[in-house]
Amino acid sequence: MANEWTTVAKARTDFADLLDTLSENQLATPSLCDQWTVRDVAGHLVNLVEVSIVGMAIGTVKKGMDVDAYLASAALDFSAKGQQVLSRSLRDHASKKLPFYSEASMVADTAVHTQDVRRPLGLTDPLDPEVLAMSLDHSVDVFAKMAKKKGRATPTFVATDMNWSKGDGPSVEGTGEALLMALNYRGVSSELTGDGKSLLSKRA
Repeated sequence: MANEWTTVAKARTDFADLLDTLSENQLATPSLCDQWTVRDVAGHLVNLVEVSIVGMAIGTVKKGMDVDAYLASAALDFSAKGQQVLSRSLRDHASKKLPFYSEASMVADTAVHTQDVRRPLGLTDPLDPEVLAMSLDHSVDVFAKMAKKKGRATPTFVATDMNWSKGDGPSVEGTGEALLMALNYRGVSSELTGDGKSLLSKRA
């Protein structure tokens, strides 16, 4: 049905499938997220499907109205629950909606964090094409909005391995995955080409 979060359900279930395959050493591996292990990334994703809007509000207040601090703390709390509990939670709540968040934002968050885990572990499984396309569209929209506020241009992002492009400035080319990581400020400059790369050198 159109009103169900089916794409984020796919992204969360895929992450749960990945989580089930990991060893204790892999779970303890540093992810691409500062100060988070692979297990902590899983804790973050589970927090987003377990927490209520009231719980999130209370947690944010306790952290001095700092949402990022709350999310960081909650990720560590949930990561301690164990691998099987984490993967089961993601499956049980795969299509859960979050108030004030769009499905696209949750799809992008899940997709980026999936790659935050896969890349340090040397895992090359591709993201689901629908998940990747929605994540790219959302990430470009966010980037463009922030860039416009600061009077900066947004490049045209061109995927070299799928039929997708978006933007209106000088081009940046790379795989869809590399573009997604670049749009979310991961260090993948060596995987990109094009005159628009300089527009990605700092946060919009």
